[in-house]
Amino acid sequence: MDMLLVSNTDDLERMGIDVENTPPEQLAGDLWAAHLRGSKVGYNTLKNPNSRGDPDANGTSPRAYFNRGRNAYLKAVNSQSEEDV
Repeated sequence: MDMLLVSNTDDLERMGIDVENTPPEQLAGDLWAAHLRGSKVGYNTLKNPNSRGDPDANGTSPRAYFNRGRNAYLKAVNSQSEEDV
């Protein structure tokens, strides 16, 4: 899984995504979408907020995966912040 994340991140950089300056919640969402349908679909999902893309066999769209990845990141950050209090 780690190798796939690195590969998809490298692909996104080659496509022109500034990974270092992309908000981490967006990058997390993009990597979830890329994991579903490949880095090109992940790229399109990040660049076009209205993009739904072709769903997987269960009917889940890349946009839904993007949202799940973004929300998972935000939940983890918020959970960590609460533990620091």
